[in-house]
Amino acid sequence: MKLGRGKQELLKVHFCALSRKQEWTVRPVKRFHWDSAEYAEAFATLVRCAGERVYERQILGELFAAYPAESHAVDWGAGGGDLTSLLVEHFQHVYAVEPHPGMRAVLATRCPRAQLLDGTIMSTVLPTKVEVGLISHVFYHVPDHKWGAYTMRAAHHLTENGGTDCHPQNRGYGV
Repeated sequence: MKLGRGKQELLKVHFCALSRKQEWTVRPVKRFHWDSAEYAEAFATLVRCAGERVYERQILGELFAAYPAESHAVDWGAGGGDLTSLLVEHFQHVYAVEPHPGMRAVLATRCPRAQLLDGTIMSTVLPTKVEVGLISHVFYHVPDHKWGAYTMRAAHHLTENGGTDCHPQNRGYGV
């Protein structure tokens, strides 16, 4: 809806008046190391609040369908295997890269067909090149200015016809 100039100014004044009446307090953000119990709890809360990720799963399923079942795939930062399980449903050869031992234990139970690798995008060398690479929730742990380097490193592991799907954010929950 387009407002006329007078209504826009009135809206601005009204908003400013409301802002002055109400104090906005922002609690400080606490940062956790990625392998701490506090981080695991905070991340589990984030994922739980995100819902079932139906739209994301649908899109990924369509992307994966473009590749033969014999393709090799990797989930960088596989966590507990939420999206790794999708890869395992579609592909015969799945690598799951995860640096956290506790998450790898969950992953081993949830996705026993996946080949688990201890490491990160920057430290892991895959046994073979892959057609499909998935990066989801990894960039939370990486400074913005390093995202390009991490993406290029992941792309280095792709076959000539391979592709990487990056999910640095999920618009469903504003992260």
